[in-house]
Amino acid sequence: MPSKITKRNLNPFRIGLLGLFTSMGLFLGACSSGNLYEDYKSLSGNSWGADSVKSFEFEIKETKSSYDLFFTIKNELDYSHYNIFIDYKLFSVENGEELLLDKGLKEFILFNPKSGKPLGSGSSGWYNHEFIVKEKQYFEHTGNYVIRFQQYMRVESLKHVAAVGFLLKNSESESKD
Repeated sequence: MPSKITKRNLNPFRIGLLGLFTSMGLFLGACSSGNLYEDYKSLSGNSWGADSVKSFEFEIKETKSSYDLFFTIKNELDYSHYNIFIDYKLFSVENGEELLLDKGLKEFILFNPKSGKPLGSGSSGWYNHEFIVKEKQYFEHTGNYVIRFQQYMRVESLKHVAAVGFLLKNSESESKD
C-alpha cells in the first residue's frame, strides 16, 4: 500500500538531506565515469568551415594505463549528410615543439543511412555523439598532448553543426607493467 503523504513526510530538513545526497551521488557518479578530459568548441553560426581546425590540449599524468580518445559532435536534425569524415592528428608537446604521433581519416555515422533516423542522444532537434578515434592508446611519457580535428566533407561550410569536442577516458583494458 502506498505511503500517505503528510506534512511530517515533507519536513524541510529531510528534503534538504535528500537533495544533498542526490547531488553527491550525481557528482560522484560523474567523477567515476572515467572521463579524464572533456572540452567542446562552439561553432559560430552552427557551421564548421573546411579550413577550421579545432585543437584540444590535454595532459597525461600516468603512462601505465591505456586511454580511449573520442571525437564528439553536436548536430542539428537538419544536418544534410548521414555521416561525417574527420581528419585527426595527435601530437605530443615537448619543449614547445609538437611531435606527430598519429593521424588518420575517420568516418562516423550520425543518421541511419536507410531510415534517416538520427543516432546519438538528444531531443528537440539536437543530437550528441561520441565516436572513438583511438582505442587503448598508451602514451610513452607524461606531459602535454594535442589532438586536432578538421572536417573532411568536401564542402566549404558544414551547416547545422553546433559544436565539436574531444573526450579522453580511461580504457577498460588492463594496465601495462
